[in-house]
Amino acid sequence: MELTIDYRGINRYTVKNNYPMPRSDELFDRLAGNRFFTKIDLRSGYHQICVAATDQPKTAFRSRFGHYEFTVMPFGLTNAPATFQRAMNDIFRDILVYSRTLEEHLRHLCDVLDRLHKHGFYAKLSKCHFAQHKVDFLGHYVSDQGLHMHDAKSTAIAEWPVPTSAKQLCSFLGLTSYYSNFIQGYARYSYVLTSNLLRKNPPWAWTPLYEDAFHALKKAVTCTPVLHLPDFYRPFIYTTDDFAVGAVLSQIFPSSPDSSHPRIPRFPPPTPTTASRLTPTRAATHEPPIDYSPAIAEDGTVESRSGDCPIAFYSHQLLPAEINYTADECEVLAIVYAARHWRHNLHGAPFTIQLSSISVTTVHHSVIDEFHTQYRHYPDYRDIHATLRSGKTVPNYFLGDNGLVYWHGSQGTREPHICVPSIGKLRVRAVAKFHDQAAVGHMGFHKTLARVSRLYVWPKRKDFVKDYVAECPTCQEVNSANHLPYGLLQPLPIRKGRWQSIPMDFIGPLRPPTPRNHDAILVVVDRFTKRARFVPCLYAISAREVADIVFDRVVRDHGLPLSIIYDCDPRFTNRFWRRLHEVYDTQLRFSSSYHPQTDGQTEITNRTLGDILRKIVRDDQQWDLHLVHAEIAYNHAVSPTTGMSPYYCDLDYHPYVPADFLRPSQMHPDTSCPTLDDWVAHMTSIMKIAHEHIAASQTRMAACANRSRMDHPFKVGDDVLIDARHLQLEADTLRKFRRRFFGPCRILQAVSYDTASSPVNFRVKLPHYLHQARVHDVYHVSLLRPYRRPSERFVGRPYERPPPIMVDGHEEFLISDMIGRRVTDDNPPHVEYLVRWKGYPDEEATWEPLEHLQHARMLVCAYDRARRDEFTAPPQPIETPPSPLAEETAEVEPAPSEADLQQQPDASERPQRTRRRPARYDD
Repeated sequence: MELTIDYRGINRYTVKNNYPMPRSDELFDRLAGNRFFTKIDLRSGYHQICVAATDQPKTAFRSRFGHYEFTVMPFGLTNAPATFQRAMNDIFRDILVYSRTLEEHLRHLCDVLDRLHKHGFYAKLSKCHFAQHKVDFLGHYVSDQGLHMHDAKSTAIAEWPVPTSAKQLCSFLGLTSYYSNFIQGYARYSYVLTSNLLRKNPPWAWTPLYEDAFHALKKAVTCTPVLHLPDFYRPFIYTTDDFAVGAVLSQIFPSSPDSSHPRIPRFPPPTPTTASRLTPTRAATHEPPIDYSPAIAEDGTVESRSGDCPIAFYSHQLLPAEINYTADECEVLAIVYAARHWRHNLHGAPFTIQLSSISVTTVHHSVIDEFHTQYRHYPDYRDIHATLRSGKTVPNYFLGDNGLVYWHGSQGTREPHICVPSIGKLRVRAVAKFHDQAAVGHMGFHKTLARVSRLYVWPKRKDFVKDYVAECPTCQEVNSANHLPYGLLQPLPIRKGRWQSIPMDFIGPLRPPTPRNHDAILVVVDRFTKRARFVPCLYAISAREVADIVFDRVVRDHGLPLSIIYDCDPRFTNRFWRRLHEVYDTQLRFSSSYHPQTDGQTEITNRTLGDILRKIVRDDQQWDLHLVHAEIAYNHAVSPTTGMSPYYCDLDYHPYVPADFLRPSQMHPDTSCPTLDDWVAHMTSIMKIAHEHIAASQTRMAACANRSRMDHPFKVGDDVLIDARHLQLEADTLRKFRRRFFGPCRILQAVSYDTASSPVNFRVKLPHYLHQARVHDVYHVSLLRPYRRPSERFVGRPYERPPPIMVDGHEEFLISDMIGRRVTDDNPPHVEYLVRWKGYPDEEATWEPLEHLQHARMLVCAYDRARRDEFTAPPQPIETPPSPLAEETAEVEPAPSEADLQQQPDASERPQRTRRRPARYDD
């Protein structure tokens, strides 16, 4: 018994989701060469997809037991199949798990099961088959031998009773037509049954002619061959038949004694009388019909003929006007029909057409030459150039006076375009001319492709330009993001008790300070009860003084918390504070860099506190005197998250305010004393209600926020770019023209705060000079961008190198930083520094002697001071000592290892640039 609901009313007003359903022939084509198969059947697959809370009322139905709504996707909704298919395509690339070896199959199977577990899908074990050589899939049997008809379907067709009406005949033909690609000449058998019996309002008369055709078709279905799965690395052959036009698509596979294609029973040929009855009326021809006739073994089974294995059969009934075609015209018609039917197999692949008549060649070229040319295999333009130089002609190409090959369109009517061969870096240079130069402005894919297509042409030009633009380092660092922000909202886990998790933050500096020397407010909030403590303090307070305040105002009254959440304030990141947490076994949580939403609780509290102080502070601006009143007002107000005030959620009562003394309860106080059990039950109910309200609030908040966000694609080990809005990396550049992203940097670790969902904070590997500047290395995914490193395919793309500057009449270059130091074995030895030049790629860093760095003395001193203990020899003295400003702004990298230094070529081995003294260090 199944539940059936009539959703036709809501389906009528539903916007249809025209999501493409998978085609069975495309799925079968992927299975060639695989020997192990696994089929996984989901348990009530529709019911494993949740319905959005806002759409659940739309699925409501009424029964005698009451009114119900679906929380999971029901059957009957018009968009249910498309939604389920989209979910499967988002999780898996394929529906069937298939592999060539058992070891590979086990890896694939583990990956599939991990994805099912990750996304919360459950399979029905009784309907799953693992690591089989043969499985039933979409009404067929798939094995390492090929594609078979399903035994149950074949038996059903063989036992099909004689139809007694046109409707029953249509049902029979509908089932057999699904397997028409297994039956050679299917149109021959179905022609007689459809030509008269299925006309409009025909008289039903079942004659012996139809009886013979009906049984012949059943025999053809029950004795079908095993179809070989196509190998797209081999050429195709399709042999045409002008008799009720049809064709056979095949490929030649190397035959072996232990061929995996078994012999198949061959049904007896029809009698001449039956064959003559099935023959459509048309002019007789002397050419024998093309027939796929495999070799017949002594036991009456079918074997492959010289390795030529059938892929599929196709046939098409002739229209009334086509019946009068000549034999040659019918064979041309078969070529056209078969090429259109197998277009997905023949497109872009070499194939051969086998004809029964040589005279068809002329008709073939005159009728379908335009259709056929789109499937021919394009040679490389180097071969075309050699052919044209030899004096021969190549259609649609000509050799110019300058030695270039030009293409003027498939019809010869287009403006000539230069053909760019795949030799060397010609295609990279062609695209760089229209993308990387300053006059073209690093435009996007579509504009760059339009410019390239005006002058050049080569196969797969669109994909080449698309990848080239996507891997452009400059575009990745500068272009703005045109997608929704990364990172779905991940609420922090709800604590089960009071004051177990507290976020802390500073408000300030509030200048000028008050007479009591207070210019900041330390805000501490309990994430469960939402109760806040506001402490006036000095903004330049030390870490030890912060700890004293926390112990005096929080720990003394509420005990030690299990976790504390901070921003990246240096007072919370020093050794003293970390050591303090180790002693008291408290977890230290840091919010991600430049993403205050991580600690949204204190951000909201800070905003509310600011509004309260603006309303109650007088002209004297002594806000620290009113901070107590602000704390009482905040904790006395009902929190929208818990549904009760922070005081009541924490203390089980509301502290009195002046207005409370007018209540009747104060005139007649309640002297009753509740029992201990009643008090415990009451406190437990308060915590339960608060927990439920917090969970509902987080769910509501996440649903609202995620409408304008999207999930991220990042994982550990990826290269990313970091939002550079908050990093002072280009001090000499106007803020308006600075690069939007900095990098690339490698993701080292996913940072998760005990949430079951995917992490949205990652620790990245920052350069050493950013670590020296105490830049926090944990970033939210909304501040990251995927980085595509330039592949070897585009080696030779131009790199934007800044020109030298003139110093004392000599050309000099700006130094970015120093990343290495060594002492040479010369006599006498001298010191060299590995210098990275500003605006040049890292691989062009060079070793420079100290005398070449006289204008970069501040950077040299800063590097030597940071790495003094690692040097094998002291640096040579510098005449002018560095200023304190240089010590603070110098950007340094860690010294490379010996292996890294050995990989760096000497200055004599690298392309040299004319320089006498490098320019001053430019930060």
